[in-house]
Amino acid sequence: MAFTNFTKKEYLERFGIRLDRVIPSQDKEGSQTTIRINQVTEKIQEYILSRTKNIDFDDLSATQQTYINKACMEQLNYELNNANYSEESGYNSFSGEMHMIGEIRAREISITAKRILDNHIISAGFY
Repeated sequence: MAFTNFTKKEYLERFGIRLDRVIPSQDKEGSQTTIRINQVTEKIQEYILSRTKNIDFDDLSATQQTYINKACMEQLNYELNNANYSEESGYNSFSGEMHMIGEIRAREISITAKRILDNHIISAGFY
């Protein structure tokens, strides 16, 4: 089956948070929410592809789909509660220091999302 993004309802069931309330949107359709879901999904897909080139997102099993969407939801939750480190400059305004690019990249993907993907997609031989 072709990959499909998680829904706002699935996120609500997992975390008890209505995305339309925490992601401000200028229109009634909640397009900013859809954009954030798409962005986080692309980020997770890029992480997977950086670890294995053999996965086909147009031909996934239901199990693969479930684990990837769990990782995407964890990533979005991480970004909403912390920061989107892919957009950070590295400047720490409190200490006046710059963070190294390696440190920023290490924080870009949530530890929980990495664990889900590493255990169930990348290391599990699902590709």
